[in-house]
Amino acid sequence: MVEVSSRPMPVLRDRPISAGVRPTSADRGPRPPSEASRTGRFRPASAASSTGTARKRKAQTPQFLCNAHDEVAVLPRPLPPGMAYVANYTSFDDLVDKQILTQDDDEVVHLSVAEVAELYRAKCADQGLQPNRKREGRFIQLLSQNCKGMLFALRENGLGAKSAECLTSILSDNEHFALLDLSGNRLKDIGAARIAELLLVNDTLVHIALKSNDIGFLGAEKIAEALQTNNTVTSLDLSGLSGINRNHMGLHGAKAMGETLAVNETLASLNLGANGLGDEGIALLAQGLERNTTLTDLNLGSNNIGWTGCAVLGPLLNNCNLQALNLERNDIRDKGVTILAQSLKSPNIAAEQVRVLNLSYNNLKSQGFRWLSTIFRSARALVELRLDGNDCGEALGDFVSAIKDNKSIRHLTLSKCELTELHGSYIGDTLQSQSSIKKLELQDNTLGDQGAISIAKALEGNRCLQHLDLGSNKIKDAGGNAIGAMLHQNNTLQHLNIRQNNLKASGDSIAEALKTNQTLLELDFSYNDFSFKSYSAVGSHLQKNLKHWRRQAVPRLLSQIDVLKVDEATLHGTQEEIVQEIKRREITEDNLSQKKEHTKQVIAVYYRNVKKLEEEFAQASQHRIREEDAMGARSEELLREKQKQESSKRKIENKVKSEEEKISRMRRDQARIENEIKAFNEKTEEELAPRRRDLAALVIKQQRAEQAAKEQAEALSKTELRVKELERRMGITTRNVNMKENQKAARRRSDKVGLKPAAKSSKR
Repeated sequence: MVEVSSRPMPVLRDRPISAGVRPTSADRGPRPPSEASRTGRFRPASAASSTGTARKRKAQTPQFLCNAHDEVAVLPRPLPPGMAYVANYTSFDDLVDKQILTQDDDEVVHLSVAEVAELYRAKCADQGLQPNRKREGRFIQLLSQNCKGMLFALRENGLGAKSAECLTSILSDNEHFALLDLSGNRLKDIGAARIAELLLVNDTLVHIALKSNDIGFLGAEKIAEALQTNNTVTSLDLSGLSGINRNHMGLHGAKAMGETLAVNETLASLNLGANGLGDEGIALLAQGLERNTTLTDLNLGSNNIGWTGCAVLGPLLNNCNLQALNLERNDIRDKGVTILAQSLKSPNIAAEQVRVLNLSYNNLKSQGFRWLSTIFRSARALVELRLDGNDCGEALGDFVSAIKDNKSIRHLTLSKCELTELHGSYIGDTLQSQSSIKKLELQDNTLGDQGAISIAKALEGNRCLQHLDLGSNKIKDAGGNAIGAMLHQNNTLQHLNIRQNNLKASGDSIAEALKTNQTLLELDFSYNDFSFKSYSAVGSHLQKNLKHWRRQAVPRLLSQIDVLKVDEATLHGTQEEIVQEIKRREITEDNLSQKKEHTKQVIAVYYRNVKKLEEEFAQASQHRIREEDAMGARSEELLREKQKQESSKRKIENKVKSEEEKISRMRRDQARIENEIKAFNEKTEEELAPRRRDLAALVIKQQRAEQAAKEQAEALSKTELRVKELERRMGITTRNVNMKENQKAARRRSDKVGLKPAAKSSKR
């Protein structure tokens, strides 16, 4: 069995260079019958045919390896190339004994043929296709490649609601799969609800990936509700990618997920990128996140949260256990970075806790980078910082100087940040003294030759950086020669990307440097104009370095073993504790068994007592029923009486209300009449005022006339006295009579003058 290595391989341009055996096609010649074929111990799934048509059909149809001793729940493996011919000359047991067909547990597909056939039919129903034997064979091949060991992955396979229902039925009692990846399908809300039903019954799945399945808030709510009771899932991916099947949980989904985070004690990683949450959705999510103690990795990229979303997340970083936060493509700008930087300052908890921060493509400017400098000076736990797609401007000098003081950063990305040659010199100065960065990505900038020279000179003495990306930086041969000189001196760099620059003759210096360099394992110089000689030399030197690296695997592993030995004592102690705990549990189980017997006896006594109590309860129930009937009759009487009282009360209330209305009307009429009287009196006063003035004048005139009459009467009386005196003296009687008549006439005139004004005034 050929073992596939997972170690890094040298890359020549954009193709990996590795030695290996190219798989050969199966022999299509005539196959003689064999005992192995007759016994059925080792047989291809389709029978051999001697005709040309049958051979053509056999070559096109996938073949599978069937072992009579395999379990029913294990899917047959695709037939290895050439095995169809070998099956005619040997047996399955012989191949197993020679370890030719040895299969690790991680390569076994723990699905039965019937389950796969059922899933295939459900997939055809979702896509509106007719089941086909050839397609079914290809589907089994796909499952054999992607559903091995603990991983069940069917990405971008057109699965829909019926497929999700079928998967729920298949995986409900399957204890082999721990990772479920259904990204890029079309489950929608109905399919997501079926996956939620699976989470309620399955207790082995720990990772669920449902990226880009056209799941809305209904499906997200169902999954969130299931996670409130599920205690095995530690990682959930509900993010969306651009396209027709993008997830869109929105505000309702964010509210449901926030409620789940408030009670879930298992989930550690949550990806909600590109779900249209906005700042309101982040506020709803934060309500649950504030009470969560297990979530450490949160991805909120491409949700347009803005700086207002950062205002919610910033204070929250000191109240939860988040260690990785992804906020790329959210347009938070400098204001949002200011809020985050204040939360990540020492002595805040977040400064000792946050390890990974992604702020790529957020329209950051110089002010934002200055605030990031404060993060570097105070955040002692930060390991990875991504700032791609921002404009550092003039603040890069302060930024890289802050990196010098940081001893925790391991991975820094500044791609597409409009870096120039001056910025390259700043970075070079930092790399001369910085001893923690192991991976630095600077592609898609304009560092030019001077920037590349500064960085290359710094790396001649750097003993930490292992991965450097300088692709698409307009570097020419001067910078390429500096890189070649650096490779002569540097013995830590393992991965170098200088693709898509203007390198030509400098390829010779790079190839020459690789003759002595034994650490560089990968060099991507595609889209440069290297000579064929340099191209070939670089490839051969990289292969040599890879072989040397593989030869040093044992010392590296031994050093790792030494590191692991430090924890070996702890592991042994833990194992002893486990053994002791098992013994304690056994003792506890014995005690529990004894208690169980005692409990059975107690329960028997309780049952007898309960039976007696039930009889007493039955009698009490009958008595209670009679009392209830009596109370019911009394209640009806009281109800009727209450209804009468309420009716009377309503009548009285209506009467009182009508009387109150009458009184209010009378009061309104009284006020109106009083106002009219007052107005009439005022009008009358205005009309009588001139007449009263005339009356006063007449009274004055009358008084004057009376005064004059009195004066005349006094004069007449005096005259009469004189006349009488004269008459007495003279004795003239006739004159006396005339005088009396004249006096009477004068009196009448005076009376007329005094009485007429008084009569007029009385009329008025």
